[in-house]
Amino acid sequence: MKTAVHRIELLIIDHDACGADGVTVTLESTRYPNRCIAPRVMGVETREVEWSDEHPLNRFESMEVAYRALFRDERRVETGPLQVGDDWPGVFIRGDDAAGFAHALSSAIATLEWDRGGFLPGDPLSELLGLLTGSRSEVVGDGAQRAELKR
Repeated sequence: MKTAVHRIELLIIDHDACGADGVTVTLESTRYPNRCIAPRVMGVETREVEWSDEHPLNRFESMEVAYRALFRDERRVETGPLQVGDDWPGVFIRGDDAAGFAHALSSAIATLEWDRGGFLPGDPLSELLGLLTGSRSEVVGDGAQRAELKR
């Protein structure tokens, strides 16, 4: 027998000051007919806001943007090994670090003596140099891969 398992992200505005623990107990202890669902709170994050009827979270048209801003991930990914989900591990190089690496690699290539008369298009070093110099924001534009890291 297969059973669906859902991850559902909820925004709960706690005007009654139940607190995170109170909301968790309410969600988990509610008995649904035939136990058709059995919710379990797997994590809680809390933020405090100055509330008013005009608050963006109180308006359908602005709620999602306000929610994303309030709970955005503030972690900065640093240059180094990186694995996203179950994808292959790789190396992430921050744009500000890439400029320095590009300059160092370009200088190293310029001082190398090679028998072939230079690096050909498609050569791994030329490709790496292209990636590093292409990380500048004015070059990347809309072509950059975007990722959202989740906690």
